[in-house]
Amino acid sequence: MDLQIAADPGANPDRKAPAPGDQRLLLTLMGEKPAAVLYQAVVPGTPPDKAWQVVSPVHSASFDRVVKLDSVRFAVDESDDRYTLEAAVPLAALGLKITPGLRLKLDWGILVSGPDGTEVLRREYWANKATQITADAPSEAELHPELWGHVRFHSERLAALDPTAKKKDKSV
Repeated sequence: MDLQIAADPGANPDRKAPAPGDQRLLLTLMGEKPAAVLYQAVVPGTPPDKAWQVVSPVHSASFDRVVKLDSVRFAVDESDDRYTLEAAVPLAALGLKITPGLRLKLDWGILVSGPDGTEVLRREYWANKATQITADAPSEAELHPELWGHVRFHSERLAALDPTAKKKDKSV
């Protein structure tokens, strides 16, 4: 699963290139274990030699920070022909502070792999439909915030995101 989100609600919504706060959270299985890897495209102050780059003969993409998130908790349900991966991601790990009415750019999708899980055969996303490329790692990795949709957080649903929130007593 691939979550691409703009954590900065003040970023230009029409931008053609990633801005600070634009990131990709890849949730996958590494061998038999679930893993979460956060790719942050632009982190101000990152020296160029510390950026992570993926390069092919035709293209390149760069992320200022790439880190495995050990704070993500997983539940996995597997069978012979499918698996379900659930993840609890601390919002702070993404630099998110959810408030009522917050509207962010976002996209999410799945990467369909081959039988051995080492190649991407298909990429399917909610908003970005320009995801046919599966043979060029930089083209697959780079972020396109201009092709993302939007998510809005409504106040009556925010309690579901906060396990410490007090629940309304519906018995009254």
